[in-house]
Amino acid sequence: MATLKISLSDLPPDAVDVTDLSALPKAELMARLQDLYAFLGPDAEIAVDEGTVSITLPDPSGYQRAAAERAFQSAMKAGERGDNARAIRLLEQVLVTLPAHTSARRNLAMAHLESGDPETAKRLVIETLRLDPKDAWAHLLLGNIYAKHEEDLDRAEACYKRAAELSPRDAFILTNYGALMTERGRTEEADDLFLRAIHEDPTYPNAYYALALHAYNTGDPARATATLENMFEIVKAPTPRTEALFTESRSLYLHACVDLARQRHDELMALVEQRRQELESAGDYPIRLEEDASLQVPATSQMAWKHARDHHNDPLCGPRPEHHAPSSDARTRTHRDGASRPRRGQEPLLRDDCRQPRSRGAVDCRPHRPAEAAGHL
Repeated sequence: MATLKISLSDLPPDAVDVTDLSALPKAELMARLQDLYAFLGPDAEIAVDEGTVSITLPDPSGYQRAAAERAFQSAMKAGERGDNARAIRLLEQVLVTLPAHTSARRNLAMAHLESGDPETAKRLVIETLRLDPKDAWAHLLLGNIYAKHEEDLDRAEACYKRAAELSPRDAFILTNYGALMTERGRTEEADDLFLRAIHEDPTYPNAYYALALHAYNTGDPARATATLENMFEIVKAPTPRTEALFTESRSLYLHACVDLARQRHDELMALVEQRRQELESAGDYPIRLEEDASLQVPATSQMAWKHARDHHNDPLCGPRPEHHAPSSDARTRTHRDGASRPRRGQEPLLRDDCRQPRSRGAVDCRPHRPAEAAGHL
């Protein structure tokens, strides 16, 4: 016989009735517990002793347990493929044999949620927490339901907070918690949670994307680009599951680069002007900077003697509808020393690409499904 022991004080409150169970008379408490654990079936034996709930279940045969475990593994593979209908059928079979299998019940909740049935998912995840109030991923999943499907951010925050308390080094949980803090406008807390997630798992791309998006939306494109560059360097290649995230990350990177150039426009143009004056003083011809909105690729300097002019001409990307991005910057100095002299040749100027980035759509920084825990009854 398998026995679960659960502290009465740890039991999650009912979604509607928030009565303190410990304050109920013994007979009423037992009736209430029988109702709360009815999903375990009529063979479950429930007892309470000094604030601890004991639930005893009959043991299945070795053959039945092995078959249930095989069904569970098949369900996990079906879920990974996105075949939620098959995953649901298999997980329901598992729970017939092993009704206290918390991983199966939680993943059944996830499958229903991904199939568009948040009500069933919520019922199942609350049942999971009644079996194991310290299941961090169940708290996280319940928080996602409150946040995304019921717009109850207060309850969602309580769930995320509890999940982070139970599993403080889980990058998956920390990133979700940070995303909620961003949504609630608590930027410093969000920043701290994303950084903690990256520290705990430097190979987890969602945390980098979340931090970069957070930096971009709070007006810090320099930090956004630096964060994404770290992600591209450390997380070498996307998996099929993270490919969409990498696509969004590349789009965000382009947007951040454009905004960064916009912020640094005056500084960059001052450097260009300083270098223009230096080269002009060292040569025989004046140098003019000419804006050209049609430029889409790096341009070369137009030398005076080649174009029969009394000055050199440096084309710059001209103003665009959304921004003005200077394409000649401080890096010019490494390409143009003495280029005003015919004998030194006509060296090309290094130009930044001034193409407009694609529009960036919203993306959920949360992953599809956490890796499965091994422990269960």
